[in-house]
Amino acid sequence: MFVLPGFAAFFPSLFVFFLSDDFQMLHWAGTGGPFAFWCGGEGCVFFRPLAAASIFVDYRLWGLFPAGFHAVNVLLHGVNAFLVYVLFSRVFPRSRKAGLLAGLLFLLLPAHVEAVTWISCRTDLLAAFFALLSLIAFARSLKPPPENAPRPRRAAIFAAAPLFFLASLLSKESTAALPLVAALMAAAHPSFRLERDGRRAAAAVGLLALVMGGYLLWRRAALGVWVGGYGVEAHFLKAWSSPLLTTKLLAAFLAKTFLPPQAAGPLWALRGRPFLAAAVLVCALAVLLVLRTPARDLKTMGLLLACQAAALLPVLGLGVSLDTTVGDRFLYFPSVFGVFALSALLVSLAPNRNPVAVAIPVLALFSAFVLANQVPWVKAGQAARQVLDQVGRDRGRAEIVVHAPKAMQGAYVFKNGLKQAVLVYYGQEVWDKVRAGGASPPALAVRGPAPGSGED
Repeated sequence: MFVLPGFAAFFPSLFVFFLSDDFQMLHWAGTGGPFAFWCGGEGCVFFRPLAAASIFVDYRLWGLFPAGFHAVNVLLHGVNAFLVYVLFSRVFPRSRKAGLLAGLLFLLLPAHVEAVTWISCRTDLLAAFFALLSLIAFARSLKPPPENAPRPRRAAIFAAAPLFFLASLLSKESTAALPLVAALMAAAHPSFRLERDGRRAAAAVGLLALVMGGYLLWRRAALGVWVGGYGVEAHFLKAWSSPLLTTKLLAAFLAKTFLPPQAAGPLWALRGRPFLAAAVLVCALAVLLVLRTPARDLKTMGLLLACQAAALLPVLGLGVSLDTTVGDRFLYFPSVFGVFALSALLVSLAPNRNPVAVAIPVLALFSAFVLANQVPWVKAGQAARQVLDQVGRDRGRAEIVVHAPKAMQGAYVFKNGLKQAVLVYYGQEVWDKVRAGGASPPALAVRGPAPGSGED
């Protein structure tokens, strides 16, 4: 239901060559073992051992065959779309059609092109995979177990969500807000009653918070710092330096969730009165939707968007481009709740609450944008391949001058990893001859603080 359509939508990505940080991962996987990269080693600022192990396994399976790595990414994305359907069905058990629509929207969301097409974004796919399993287990734990259920089963129900959350954090720290997301998701559950279910929900959220605390201690021991990554300023201080900037960044992330670069970029470019006119038009459409949508559905959609905003908190300061796919990987897990809200909205607006007539054109449009937004990544892969082919042709010379672009239309080429690419394919002797006279990268119109290195 989800995997085959996923391979159809992301078929071009199978032909994308290794890019940027991919070469760093290949080098470490080939020289340092399964936990050499993203695991607190020398010079490492990220703590992602499960992601490192995943890339190592791929390297052992596929070697330097990029299509194998991409196939695993697409497969993970399809599985995640299925888990989105399962989670929606757990939270809203009477809305199976809406759950199916949510899974398909997640599968074909244009904002997922970077996360699925770039091998280095395996971190985002794995983190979302375990986070979704954690939320599914959390939703199950809100229901009292059968009275005759053995104690081991009761303990397993409560332990599953924290364990999956820990696995998610060990894949990528961007899901750190999951305890807050879980609390908001519990409030969105139609059958949730605070006086009846509040104690169980508080206990389940408390376990998630304890896991978060233990993870921070483990991370501190591995990295020597609490935050790591790009530092406290990039991750927190910039995004929260002013209420206006925080609101602007949050609006940009929420807008980019649903609008592809082809639509989001021109909208952002509107200035002055045209922008004001567009804002008035959007508000008018919102009012029409409010008038046509039942109050219960509006409350649910509001809580789901609150879940998305909460999930964005760890990545808010890293920025996202409205003109390209740069930074879209930060939207991967938070977009789960955006597609929940969109699915609920489409169902509420559909005739007889049958979303098929409304969903088909939306999914077809999303699919077209997904295919179109993979083109820059295919071209970036071709550019990276050409650079390495040139090095191979010239390796007999005393000096090799290469012009390695950093990015093409938002798709990274050699933002990082040129040295590791040459080492992986040709060895240290050839790298000693290389002189990089790389062309300046195309302008990346990033709104808010620019993203850091591609490995985040």
